[in-house]
Amino acid sequence: MEDNIVHFDKDTPKIAQANKVKSLLAVNGDDDTIGSVEFDLLVLEAGKNVGGAVKFTGTELPELGEGNVYLEVYGGVNGKVLTYESNSIEILPNTVAKLFGDGINNTWEKTDEAYLPVDANSVKKDEIGVEGGVAEYDTVAGITSKSKNYVDTKKLEAGYIDSLNGGYTSSLNWIRYPYSTVPNELKGKQVTIGPFGSVPAGGLAVSFRDNDGIWMNEDSVGGSGSATPQFITVIVPANAKTWGFTPANDPSNNGIGTRPNDNVFSNSFIANEGTETIPYEPFGVSVKSEKIDRPDSIKFSNEITEEGEGAVPSSKIFRIKESIDSVVIPANNLVDTSEDVVRGYWNLSGSHNNSSNWIKTVRKRLPQSILDKLDNHEQVFLAVNGGGSVPSSGGAAVIFWSASGAIEQIIAGSGNTTYPSVYEVPQGAVDYAFSVANQSSNGGIGLRPLDNDFTNSFMVSEGIVQLPYEPFGYKIDPAKLPQSSNSKYDLAEVIVRKTSDNYFHIYYHIGGNDNMWFRINLRRFTNESRFIDVWRLDEGWIVMRNNDVFTNIRQVILTGVYENAIYLNEPSYNNALGSSHGWEMLSDDGFSLFMDGKRIDVDGIEKDVKGRYLTFCTKTGLKKADGSGDVASSFKKWEFRNGVLKLKNSIDWKEHLYLRVGSSNGAFVTMCSVMRSDILGNITHSAMSNEDGTIYDVSQAGFTTTINTDFQNTKRNSIVLWGDEFKAEVSMIKKQVILGDGGILPYAYSNSGMFVKNTTAPNYNKIYGTMGGNEVNPGDFWDVETEYKFSNINQ
Repeated sequence: MEDNIVHFDKDTPKIAQANKVKSLLAVNGDDDTIGSVEFDLLVLEAGKNVGGAVKFTGTELPELGEGNVYLEVYGGVNGKVLTYESNSIEILPNTVAKLFGDGINNTWEKTDEAYLPVDANSVKKDEIGVEGGVAEYDTVAGITSKSKNYVDTKKLEAGYIDSLNGGYTSSLNWIRYPYSTVPNELKGKQVTIGPFGSVPAGGLAVSFRDNDGIWMNEDSVGGSGSATPQFITVIVPANAKTWGFTPANDPSNNGIGTRPNDNVFSNSFIANEGTETIPYEPFGVSVKSEKIDRPDSIKFSNEITEEGEGAVPSSKIFRIKESIDSVVIPANNLVDTSEDVVRGYWNLSGSHNNSSNWIKTVRKRLPQSILDKLDNHEQVFLAVNGGGSVPSSGGAAVIFWSASGAIEQIIAGSGNTTYPSVYEVPQGAVDYAFSVANQSSNGGIGLRPLDNDFTNSFMVSEGIVQLPYEPFGYKIDPAKLPQSSNSKYDLAEVIVRKTSDNYFHIYYHIGGNDNMWFRINLRRFTNESRFIDVWRLDEGWIVMRNNDVFTNIRQVILTGVYENAIYLNEPSYNNALGSSHGWEMLSDDGFSLFMDGKRIDVDGIEKDVKGRYLTFCTKTGLKKADGSGDVASSFKKWEFRNGVLKLKNSIDWKEHLYLRVGSSNGAFVTMCSVMRSDILGNITHSAMSNEDGTIYDVSQAGFTTTINTDFQNTKRNSIVLWGDEFKAEVSMIKKQVILGDGGILPYAYSNSGMFVKNTTAPNYNKIYGTMGGNEVNPGDFWDVETEYKFSNINQ
């Protein structure tokens, strides 16, 4: 990632900085908040780099054009009076004020003013204009939102504040908010604080200290030992320097014990100005996507110059936001160890055992994407890696709760040092938690549950494959970052070229030399006598790109089907069902093509269509042998993105049919006709599957290794073929059958598998993926997803 860090020196032109600033990324947020203070600074700095923060001294406000203008003015030590025509606006000493310039009514007004949160004497002159004030265009006005909550609940800790001396008392049954600086703008104001729980009779709900650190007992609010009113309104003393709170006792969780943030007040406690409480909101500053103006919604009359003069329209900030959204993806890890890992373990009754030798995850809600799948009666698995020896028969390795709070399932620990790897989520599960490890090697977990060997290794991800550890949150997809090379091509680009109404070329880069690209054909096949009308992929070529001219270098994939070829044990069918074999017909409006999510009028294409990801979909009917009706309906979706082709293939069966089983006759739903050799020599000579890691020799026709003969190996779901210059990897990442009676086969039928066909003519190593099975029934649903990754080697 180091290549994507942009360094500027003082001589770098502003426009050059603007062009490179896309590579400067910061991400912080997991809801509709796309960023926090870090992103605020990013946007502000990006605006400065392209001249968005134009500072000036003087007393006259700038003239207004057609658009509205926002100013942020720092008053300096002596304050400031700004004039506009016959009007004047006073800025008080040591304050920051927001001004709004109405371009329609040609007026200025002060909309907000607050004291600077720092000592004015410590502020540098060139930062706030001590001699006369500085005004600057506020490029982030309207898109940032400062929380009205003055309490950062991440600072909560165990214990309470003692009513005898205002000091700290340690107790694992209580939580306190330690003394912190009182914001200047709240001094002398009424503030509402809460919600509180039961505060100890010997403790303080609210406590203040003055500038000398002396406890201000007369202004404190004591506890009663019983339930305190949920919200308390106090007047903050004008001379208060710090304040602290004791929010609650939480006996419902066996005391705070494990960690102060593991309680019901973490996401509810708030201190806000005024006499009434407001809905809870997190502490800090955030940028909300809905507050960012759409492009061109605000226009500025002044232009950006090489010297940095001029204002930045909000559309430029929006493009920065779009750039960040386009490269940020959620991490695979479902466990946030910084928030979710606490001391103790879960016992077999679903209760917490507060042991300093163990760590567990808190009970939390399953992600909504998983809940949606469970509601749809889909099978969901969680793969776990990391962790240590989990409790034996008295503890739960994993526990699931239903929506009512009842225990849905408990899987007991074994006391082994190896954590079980995969769990199926019960259909009725809503919440879940894990017992992670025993940390006896460090003298027990002790008082800090994160001080252990497993914090940065424990990971839970959806699926049946244990993935490499990665932190919880969001990550940057390197494949989507701007290219750091000097290539004149966007290597993430996908190009669709129409050669006729029923024939397209699809070009995309698959690695190696920047000029070496790949071409797949998208074709419509029709044959009325065999009931064929389908769009499907065909062939594969290495091509050389010179601007937008593509020259064929070498064919590496033969003409052949990527999608359906289902052999039925029905005498009325003399060939496979589906694709160009026969008996598959396009539905009305059954073909659609999308570039970057926008549908393309296929008939209206007159020039190349370019973008960063391409998808196209078909809806077809699989026909009876006489073509009179459908035995199944099919939906297929192809996607080209970041050098990977993904095929989603779904079949909904409507009739009872018998299937053939065999290496030459099976229910094939994934295929790839990779060439073995041509007149120039070898193309693929070796093969390997995920099942055993053995390298098989496939360089000669008729090979008899198990990569060919073991076609019912259900453990095999990925095969790689390669030669000296080309590699093809085909992975069936999903192969599920939902039976008509409601049962689910997560790995298709028991005799499904993958293999490489050892043909002599044509001379190819063809990869097949089968569903297996002996028959289908009405209502059976096949759900398959396959990834095709083709690579140039040493190009």
